[in-house]
Amino acid sequence: VVAVSLKKKYACEMASMRSNEINQRRKLAKSVTGEKFIRTGGRECCPVIVGLGIDVVDVARFAETLERTPRLLERVFTIRERDRPIASQAARFAAKEALAKALGAPQGLRWHDAEVVTSDDGRPWFEVRGSVADRCTALGVDAVLLSLSHDAGIASAVVVLESKP
Repeated sequence: VVAVSLKKKYACEMASMRSNEINQRRKLAKSVTGEKFIRTGGRECCPVIVGLGIDVVDVARFAETLERTPRLLERVFTIRERDRPIASQAARFAAKEALAKALGAPQGLRWHDAEVVTSDDGRPWFEVRGSVADRCTALGVDAVLLSLSHDAGIASAVVVLESKP
């Protein structure tokens, strides 16, 4: 009887711990994303992915291209983006390409309408305007998520477009 009672007590404590852990994870997810979970049909759901893009750039080849075509720097990058090291510029170029793919690569997107900026804590994000903002609105995009990387001569970017259901 004592063993059964201890097992029940242990099982109840474990269930309570799991419930607390789940609630803590939900709170963490909400604080990290800044999003509130939306209730539909009694279930929690999160933003829906409406676009996904990825691109990689060989940093040395990108540097060679900029040497051959110096005006490319002005055509593709804003003033703030031009003052970055070459690997960072290659990553930003990959980001703009990945964003275009996530948006469905429509005609008429302008390079300067998507600027990669860095927050105070070092996270990259897009500042969109003009043609890019118009396309985001048409797709119902509420958030543009961006991840950049550069290592071993390769720069890469991943873009996720989210919409609230």
